[in-house]
Amino acid sequence: MKPISNKPSRKAVVSLNSPAAVARFKKLAREFDARLRASPGAAELVLRREGVLTAKGNFTKR
Repeated sequence: MKPISNKPSRKAVVSLNSPAAVARFKKLAREFDARLRASPGAAELVLRREGVLTAKGNFTKR
């Protein structure tokens, strides 16, 4: 059995120094933007998840 560790697991930090990594980031950003703009309901869900809107649909103070 594997011992339990109190240390959080760390993910490798991805570098954007290569042109391929930059292209992949831009592609993923375009896909996210397309999903965000798919419908007003989808946009509202993203804004709630990001903390811009409350559960009732009002803007937060920040």
